[in-house]
Amino acid sequence: TSPLPSGIVFNASGDVSFSQLAGTIPVKKIIILQLASNPTVNRVITIESSGLVSEASNIARWTITSLTSPGEVNSYISADLGSDDLSRVSYWRGMGTYAVEFLNCLNVDCANRTTSIVEIITTLAQNAIAVGQDGFGRVAYQHVSDGLKFARCTNSDCTSKNINTIEAVSGPVGISIAIGLDGFPRMAYSYSSTAFFKFVRCLNADCTAKNITEVDSYSGWHPSLAIGSDGFARISYYDPNNNDLKFVRCLDADCVSKNITAVDTAGSVGRFTSLVLDANQYGQIAYYDDNSNPSILKF
Repeated sequence: TSPLPSGIVFNASGDVSFSQLAGTIPVKKIIILQLASNPTVNRVITIESSGLVSEASNIARWTITSLTSPGEVNSYISADLGSDDLSRVSYWRGMGTYAVEFLNCLNVDCANRTTSIVEIITTLAQNAIAVGQDGFGRVAYQHVSDGLKFARCTNSDCTSKNINTIEAVSGPVGISIAIGLDGFPRMAYSYSSTAFFKFVRCLNADCTAKNITEVDSYSGWHPSLAIGSDGFARISYYDPNNNDLKFVRCLDADCVSKNITAVDTAGSVGRFTSLVLDANQYGQIAYYDDNSNPSILKF
């Protein structure tokens, strides 16, 4: 049994009961999955009386939507999916009013959306977004003078928000954010100016109370953070001293105790990592290989 996402209509004339051994059914059955908002967008599953199943769809493989104006300079784009299956996006806008912005998609293609300013920032600002259990965005971002900051959106459009400074540092080379099982954010970040790689466990919703742990000294660029089913963090990152891709499995909530593994050590590898956990809680990492000419993406 698998629950359908909201907005999907299940249209069938009745249950399908296959006969044992033969796998046949009394009469041909047709099952249709369609968008509630647009029934013409559908997927048709046909089950012949012989038991043969076929599928046809008029759904495009993908849609591409322009989110900002032509010519507008945008950098450091991050996205996450809410429980409503709609995306939230954060990015830095370098045109007109320079700012970290928040974009709330109102439909699956994000053709309808709202945009709001998280904070006006005149220089390039790395950022990362995660959607909280309340469906509202959480944005970690770089501020030119205040260092690493955190914004908790208190409504869907992020026109209302609480902003706090996590740590006053400069020169970032990576920010990643995820939501813990307790509903409070976790952040991994690194800064070249002081050459540290740290992990933050927020102890309340606005992260005014927090525990900060140095994960790996003089290392840890481009971290990507995920939370395991045990509630502990997993982080992939680049070790600039040894030019290696590394992975850390935290063994406690604050990542004081941890196992660190050099995953790929062949030359210069591991920049711009992106980590997800599979059903077995094993890491799957996409990353940049700087050895080839031209350089390639590895997994």
